[in-house]
Amino acid sequence: MTTSPQKLRVEIFLWPSNDWQTLCLREAQKNGYPNAQITRLPNGKPIFLNAPNYHFNVSTSLGYSLAAFAAQPVGADLEPTSRKISAEKIANRWFFETEKKWLFSAPPPDRSLRFLYLWTAKEAALKLDGHGIYHGGLCNCQILLDNPNSPTALLHNTTIHLQHALLNNNFLACFAAYSPLSLFPDKQIIFSPFP
Repeated sequence: MTTSPQKLRVEIFLWPSNDWQTLCLREAQKNGYPNAQITRLPNGKPIFLNAPNYHFNVSTSLGYSLAAFAAQPVGADLEPTSRKISAEKIANRWFFETEKKWLFSAPPPDRSLRFLYLWTAKEAALKLDGHGIYHGGLCNCQILLDNPNSPTALLHNTTIHLQHALLNNNFLACFAAYSPLSLFPDKQIIFSPFP
């Protein structure tokens, strides 16, 4: 009998403030790291000092902050579902052919949400990696669309596990980790644009 691997537990918080540092330090203290401090790696990724097994990532949008906390590195991205974008222009420049085919196979009303699905997945994976969208990162991150029940990305020949959530019906969030993940609180609405 085979057992499925333990999923990485990712605690998520969405709150109306751009002061993500205060929340992150408070969460580190609540989780046993009273001396945690925030610093940045040379590539700009924020990390905890003095909290060796506690990781976080943040994203801000429209005055809201999203934070994800886990025992392993994690990436997070947040985008408003009302965002008006030039999907075709951006996709043609930065997306893989399979991503563009999937995006443009949707009727126009659904394209915006599909675009956000791909964009947040790419950003979360790149933030997990620590390099973000700069230095051609978007061209190196492919969202694999063959298994909607277990979405993944491929970045530098490394598989990254993804989980999307629709938060407050106003934001689409994506979380990324090197192992399968589950979000807590689990009352969040998990989002999939697949029919």
